Amino acid sequence: NAAKMGKARNATCRRCKANCETPEHVVSCCPFQRHTGYVERHNAVAKVIYKAMAKQYGLDVKMRNPQKVVNKDGIELRWDQNIHVSTSIRYTKPDIVIIDKVSRRAHLIEVGVSWHERLRTQQRRKLYKYERNSTLDENTALDKWDAGPNLVAAMKSDLNLDATVYPIVI
Repeated sequence: NAAKMGKARNATCRRCKANCETPEHVVSCCPFQRHTGYVERHNAVAKVIYKAMAKQYGLDVKMRNPQKVVNKDGIELRWDQNIHVSTSIRYTKPDIVIIDKVSRRAHLIEVGVSWHERLRTQQRRKLYKYERNSTLDENTALDKWDAGPNLVAAMKSDLNLDATVYPIVI
């Protein structure tokens, strides 16, 4: 705690050395944490959802390391797997995918763990990257996210699946 150590509240982040070390920065913005702590926290949340979906569909799964693809009775549960489509798009790997091969429906679940002031923005980003335009950079300003090639449309045309994106952001 910078205040207890007698340092100014706007002290530089001890990890990235580039930004002010605020609770918001540490919890959701520090580039040093992006590939370590944030991923672990994200995956812990996603595993809970994965397990709930497996239970809902009567699938037996291991939780320590979720199986990449589990099939049973026309239901396919996927963990962090690319969906292969013919369209050249950037985002083809939702966190969790449930495909009902009988009804030809796909449920794309995207998990986000964000700072409380950015929940709505994060939710829109998750939707936009799979439903609106899967070619833009994920950090594109929301008002610049024009319609374009996207995974939901590609799944419809290539795989004959009606897909819906469910962003779960906490």
